Amino acid sequence: MEGTGEILSFTLPRTLAYLLRGDPAAESYVPTRKNREYRTFLRHRASLIKMRVEVTNRIHTLLDKYDLSHEYTDLFGKEGLEWLCNLNLPATDDQILKSNLQILETLNEQIRSADIQIAKDAVHEEQAKLLMTMPGVDYYAAMILPSEIGDVNRFASPEKLVSWVGLAPQVHQSGETQWTGHITKKGSKRAR
Repeated sequence: MEGTGEILSFTLPRTLAYLLRGDPAAESYVPTRKNREYRTFLRHRASLIKMRVEVTNRIHTLLDKYDLSHEYTDLFGKEGLEWLCNLNLPATDDQILKSNLQILETLNEQIRSADIQIAKDAVHEEQAKLLMTMPGVDYYAAMILPSEIGDVNRFASPEKLVSWVGLAPQVHQSGETQWTGHITKKGSKRAR
């Protein structure tokens, strides 16, 4: 076939037969159903956190607009929220503030609910329980690592896993000189 100068026109069955014969396609990893469910729920929680940050930033923007400052270490803690609720802004901005505070309250409830579910799941997962024995690894991190990585046996070596996560250092080489830089960050940012 090669080198004859002919234009090959493959039909679907012929293409599949060609691919099966030569095995040129790499196998794709498909996580288990349970793993996909965990991954979806953990990503949902991450999106809730992102939404909460957007809402708190909008509230800070409103405060900056009127040059309002506070002495609370946590503006969105109990006392800080009470202060925000009692602010008297012009009508439009007051309505926007109240709306953002309601959205914030709803998001906080949803995040608490998600955290409870994730903690319950972590208690029943052997990998998560093992990871939680490490200092600094809470139930969320213990669940997200296995769900994002999946089956570690799919990696040929620990170095391949480190590279996939993006924790491998950058290497710059010129002739006999070699520099090692920061991590590449080219892998899964969720797992990293």
